[in-house]
Amino acid sequence: MVGTLKRSLVRRVIHGVIPGLPLGLSGSRWRGVGLVLAVLLLHGLSLHGLALSLQPPSVLKAMPQALLTRQLLPTVAPPAPALQAPAVVAQKTPSEAAAATVTTVVTAQPDSPSPTPPPPAPPEASPAPAAPAELAALPASPPPESAASAMTGQAPVTPATDSVPSSVASTGTNTSGAEGLQWPPDTRLHYRVSGQFRGGPMYGDAQVLWQRNGNHYQVRVEVNMSLFVHFSMTSQGEVRADGLYPTVYEEEARGSRRSLKLDEKVLRLMDGQSAPRPAHVQDTASQFVELTQRFQSGRAALVVGGVAQLWLARPNGANEWTYDIVAREPVNTGLGVVDAFHLLPRPLAQPRGNSTAEMWFAPTLQYLPVRIRLNLDSVNFIDLITEKIEQ
Repeated sequence: MVGTLKRSLVRRVIHGVIPGLPLGLSGSRWRGVGLVLAVLLLHGLSLHGLALSLQPPSVLKAMPQALLTRQLLPTVAPPAPALQAPAVVAQKTPSEAAAATVTTVVTAQPDSPSPTPPPPAPPEASPAPAAPAELAALPASPPPESAASAMTGQAPVTPATDSVPSSVASTGTNTSGAEGLQWPPDTRLHYRVSGQFRGGPMYGDAQVLWQRNGNHYQVRVEVNMSLFVHFSMTSQGEVRADGLYPTVYEEEARGSRRSLKLDEKVLRLMDGQSAPRPAHVQDTASQFVELTQRFQSGRAALVVGGVAQLWLARPNGANEWTYDIVAREPVNTGLGVVDAFHLLPRPLAQPRGNSTAEMWFAPTLQYLPVRIRLNLDSVNFIDLITEKIEQ
């Protein structure tokens, strides 16, 4: 009885693969059909292996494994970061420079009973002279890190101040380099995935992993929709004073690999052609971390009605994208409902395809993208919503 049920089940599976095959075949014929299917399967696997062996070598370099020790939770909404204005902060009037010089000289001799009074400043810019005791109480000239902070428009990074982002204060990791910009620690965002593909619903999971090793970084995006639908995007490059500087980018989908090299002056496209490298260009993967840092640091304003612009490069070329910040909306994540700013891309004048990406950035989760919607065309889409964040 059990053997009969097994044979019936096998026949129905084969019939599902070959719909036109009649179910009433004899046992020997069913064995023949099974043998043919086995040969075809082995043939297909051999071709797949051959295709993989003919792929060009990967342009990526190995990165150390990320050490993630905690889960990130929403915090109280932080105030909007002030936009940086380095030109205004860095410049000083002659009277301010003279006052700073006097302060340094006086405080260098705190035990002197009668410090030399400061020379009088010009009447039109001279403040009221301070008593010697007041001068002795003034702070000394700012240390080098404070001066660098003034140049960038950011407060110096010290764990005791409120200016430290929650990512640094909670982990004890100072993620700012000599560039003076704050970057998140190593972070992995887990997403639940839903969508529509080729007329049917699709479900799966995805993750975005950000890693930094000194002045080098990697951003890797992986999406798994089913046994046969998997694709990834990886960006590697440098962390510089004006943001991320991608040097290589690679995409993998259905066993096919496409890559892009971003040299100092040109983009090396997958077809062997080259194109000029736009200033501050990003790629499809690095844009998520670059925009997060811009909004968190105040390099770009995250306000409804504002815009975010950046060049995006892919293996077939580069385009300048403009994202309109259209609304502040609740997003139902695995961490609860969080407020996020919705970025909607404007249509390109000369698009290279139908794919676009909408993004939602949450201030209470370190301005990370808690939702990403990839519109493949007018019908098919993939929607990623955050389930968990590890750092």
